[in-house]
Amino acid sequence: MGQWQTAKVIKSDAASVSIEPASAAALQLFSDVCAKEGECLVRYAWKAVPFNYMKASVYAKDEGFPAGSFLLKVA
Repeated sequence: MGQWQTAKVIKSDAASVSIEPASAAALQLFSDVCAKEGECLVRYAWKAVPFNYMKASVYAKDEGFPAGSFLLKVA
């Protein structure tokens, strides 16, 4: 099992969020774990909650509120 790695949100729209690992080593670790485990997890806003309003990376389009913390399986 891998460890959590920091990533930066580089782009988001109503249907998707694109992230970039903090380093080449983090990207390699993510790739290795995904290949070994068959899936990986991405979590958002677990470290910086609460955070300053209008400083979040992802917002709900209709409400304009910051997205809540979430955990997502990715292939």
